[in-house]
Amino acid sequence: MPVPIPALSGQAKRTQVRRIFASIAPRYDLVNRLMSFGQDRAWRRLAVASLGCDPGSLVLDLGTGTGEMILELRRSRCRAIGLDLSLRMLERGKAKAGSAGTFVCGDALQLPFAAGSFDGLVSAFVLRNLEDVGLALTEMRRVLKRGGRLAILEIIWPDGRLMRPLFAFYFGRVVPLLGAALTGDPVAYRYLPASVRAFMRAGELAQAVAEAGFAETHWRPLALGSVLLLTATAREARGMPPLEG
Repeated sequence: MPVPIPALSGQAKRTQVRRIFASIAPRYDLVNRLMSFGQDRAWRRLAVASLGCDPGSLVLDLGTGTGEMILELRRSRCRAIGLDLSLRMLERGKAKAGSAGTFVCGDALQLPFAAGSFDGLVSAFVLRNLEDVGLALTEMRRVLKRGGRLAILEIIWPDGRLMRPLFAFYFGRVVPLLGAALTGDPVAYRYLPASVRAFMRAGELAQAVAEAGFAETHWRPLALGSVLLLTATAREARGMPPLEG
């Protein structure tokens, strides 16, 4: 049995994450719809709206997966580039979103874009899969223009006393069974609750975002506190040359 991904680090974690997302790509959207009771699209819509970008703004969708966020960005009349590490997920995204955006295979820890390239950046359910969240946030800041907007969606372990045991049962038992039945990959959906449990809480993530060079950091709980929408604005970070924009 593979080592649980939250226990891995570096290249070992990256390899396992890539394998998992390649495996579940064909049924990824279906499982998300069922797992979220159809709310995942509304969360993405809210994340795009929170950017407040003008029509024609260039937005990076970091960890674009099957391109769901690209479609939301097109509805907001933004220009979009979607980046993902998994070629299989990108294939699904290109087939679905087509000309709605440009798709790039790349690494969130070493983004293949110049400093100050983007007016906005969105990332949905990606950070807990990365081996270095701090470095990823620093890269996000680097490619954003000063004043550019960041919106992060992430599943988090809820704090509420009532919600915690319900979430633990649903995410720890029901979701792995559902995911395994629909994708044929039981490891992928055992990894999901483990990765959420190992990830930062809301305040810790907000602090990491601030330390990476962002200001005006706010978070909003969704889905009874099990999903987080965090927004921030890129400021001129210490140690970085002034950016245009």
